[in-house]
Amino acid sequence: MATQFRQLGPEDADLLVGFLLGWHRREGLSLDPTAAQREVERLLADNHDSHSWLIQHGEQVIGYLMLNFKRSGLLEAHRAYVSALYVAPEARDLNIGRRAHRFLADLARWLQVRVLDFDNEREDRHAAAFTRIAAAPRWLDTLPQQASA
Repeated sequence: MATQFRQLGPEDADLLVGFLLGWHRREGLSLDPTAAQREVERLLADNHDSHSWLIQHGEQVIGYLMLNFKRSGLLEAHRAYVSALYVAPEARDLNIGRRAHRFLADLARWLQVRVLDFDNEREDRHAAAFTRIAAAPRWLDTLPQQASA
């Protein structure tokens, strides 16, 4: 089966949020749907600073990939950082990280950017924006409750 990387645009926000909520739920993590929707819409609306793809293997969506861009000095190539490479646990034996690495190498040549911080051994990384949203409720639960008057 072929693996494809399908680029996402602003019109795909609901689709990505649906997958994110499902993947977080399956891992026992809480993700606020409203906050996730807001963050996904923000990320997908800005194609200058980031790009996102759904990873599809055959007919099944098995994960997502996000790349953030950082502008560089005049004499340096622009840089890009992998901010997420998430592959569903049941698909982590498909070497998707290696395929993502090849895909990003081709993309980097085409866009003339330098991709940094790519660890294709880790296929469990959600974007930090979603990790913060998922972690917020647990952190807030540790605060002492105020007594009501």
